Amino acid sequence: MVSGHSVQPFGRPWRLADDLLLRFGSDGDAAVALVSSANSADAEVTNLIEGTSDHQGTAANSLVFSNVTNDGDIQMLVSDNGDSKEFLLANGDTADLQLGHGMTTATLKTASGNLTLNPGGDIDCSSNDLINVGASGNDWTDTTFTHSGDGQCIVTRTTDVSGATTTFAWTIMHENPDHDMTTGFAVSLAFRLKDDESAAMNMARIDGAWNGADDSGKMTMYTYDSGAATASFDVLPGGIDLLNNTLLNVGASGNDWTDTTFTHSGTGQGLMERETGSTGAITFVWTLIHKSTGDAGNGFGPALAFRISDTGVSQSNIGRIEFIRADNSDSTGDFQVVPYVSGAANTALKLTSAGTLSVDVGSGTGTDGSTAGQYTEILIFDQYDDATELQRFAYSMPGISTVVPEVTEEMRLANRDRLLELGVLKRVEGALSGIHVNVQPMMNLLAGGIYQNRHRMDSQYDELSKRLEAIGA
Repeated sequence: MVSGHSVQPFGRPWRLADDLLLRFGSDGDAAVALVSSANSADAEVTNLIEGTSDHQGTAANSLVFSNVTNDGDIQMLVSDNGDSKEFLLANGDTADLQLGHGMTTATLKTASGNLTLNPGGDIDCSSNDLINVGASGNDWTDTTFTHSGDGQCIVTRTTDVSGATTTFAWTIMHENPDHDMTTGFAVSLAFRLKDDESAAMNMARIDGAWNGADDSGKMTMYTYDSGAATASFDVLPGGIDLLNNTLLNVGASGNDWTDTTFTHSGTGQGLMERETGSTGAITFVWTLIHKSTGDAGNGFGPALAFRISDTGVSQSNIGRIEFIRADNSDSTGDFQVVPYVSGAANTALKLTSAGTLSVDVGSGTGTDGSTAGQYTEILIFDQYDDATELQRFAYSMPGISTVVPEVTEEMRLANRDRLLELGVLKRVEGALSGIHVNVQPMMNLLAGGIYQNRHRMDSQYDELSKRLEAIGA
C-alpha cells in the first residue's frame, strides 16, 4: 500500500532537487530528471537529451526518462505468475516502439476523449483482422469488410476542388503482379443478402473488366437467378450493349423492347421524332430495313404491319403497307397497301415505280342491281341507263350549280343519294367531303355507258340499213 511518506532508503527522506540528474550506470547511460523549466521541441539538455534530438516540447516541472547510450533500448516488464512479460520496448537501434509483446491482450482507452492514431506512414495490422469498428460486428478481415450497424455505410472523401473536376472517392483494384491481363480480367463489386436461416447469397454484381487493351475497360452488370449469374448489359466506351437481353418497362409498365418486338403499352401515342435545321427538304425520320443474308429477288422488302388486340384475341392482323423490290433492280420498288379479309391478306392497291396505280377488281360479292334500295356494290349496270347515271354522277358534285345553273341543290343531293344507292359512292367518316368514289363500280358504270351507247348505235345503224334497203336506196 503506497503511503504519503517520502522514501527513506538511508533512514531519512530522499528527495532530488529540480533539474538534478539521477544517472544510472558507470558511464551515466540512462538518466531521470525533473526539468523545472519548459523545454522546447527538439531542444537538447546536457546528459539527458543528446545529439540532434526529435521530441515534443514539455511544460515546466516535467519528468523525463532518457537512455543516452547510442542505440540502447528501454524495456519494461511485469511478472506473470513468476514469468517476466514485456509490455513495452523502445528499440533505440531501429527507432521502433512496441507495446504488449508479452501480453495476452492490450487495451488503449481514454476516459472521455478520442484515441488518436497519427502515424507518419501507414497503419500495419500484420495480416490480422480489425474488429468492432464503431460498433460490435463491424469487422475488417483479409477477405471481407463487414458493416453490421443499423445505419448506412458511407464512404466520404473531402477535397477542396470545385467545378467539373472528377474526384475518386473509392477505388477497387484487382492486382495480379505475376501475369499479364487477358480479356475478362476484372474486379467485382458484389451484392449479397443474408438472414437468420441462410448463408450469404449472391444477388447481383458489377464487374469492371479489361477490354483488350491497357486503359480500355468495360462495366458488366450481373444478376443472379437460383445462384447462377447472368450478364444483363455491358457499358462500353462507345455505348451500352444489352447482350441480347430485353429492355423492359421503358417509361411505363409494359413498354418492352425484345429481340423481335418493340411494345408501347401506354395510353398516349407512340412518337418517333427527328430534329434538323432543314426547312424545305425531305428528311428521313424513320428508316425500315429488311436485311437478307442472300441475294434478294423481286417481291423482297420491308412492311409496316398493323394489328389489334382486345379481350377476344391476343393479336390480329388488319393490314399492312409495304414497299417491295421490283423490275429486277435493288434500287427500284413498288408500293402496296394490303388489308386483311378474315385473316387473309389482300393486296388491294398497288403503285408501281413508273406511277401506274391499280386496285383489286372487287370481291365479287355484290348484286346485279335488281334489289331496289340496296346500298352495296353492284357488279354490272345493264338494268340501268348508264349514260344517265353517269350524268347523275357529274351533277352530284358540290358547286355544280355554278356550271349548270338548272341543277338545284335539291337535285344535286338526289343525284348523290342515287349514286349511294347504286354503290358508286360511299359515305366515309373523316373524308373532307364525307363521300368516297368506289373505283370498281365506277369503272363498271363507265364501261356500261360505253357499250350501251355502242349497242344503241349498232341498233340504229341496222334499222337505218333496213329502211334504206326497203326503199331501194
